[in-house]
Amino acid sequence: MERLVEPDAVRANDLISILRGVPEGRARWKKLANQTRRLEEALYSKLYEEVVADINSGKKTGCWMETVVERGPEMDLDGIQMA
Repeated sequence: MERLVEPDAVRANDLISILRGVPEGRARWKKLANQTRRLEEALYSKLYEEVVADINSGKKTGCWMETVVERGPEMDLDGIQMA
């Protein structure tokens, strides 16, 4: 289960295109994968927002994410992509 929530985890329906057509009602794993994706997005969005707030308030720690946030615009990344 831990492997499902790691940042580099890939959902099965992303790997095998035929699985995209399976309705969530017939594939319990698909519902769980979508819930996991939503939780993961919420977690990383929250962490991103905290880093941005810290940068704006002058509390820099030198973490990797600060570099991503500061250099994101020059790499054409938006907030969602940086999170």
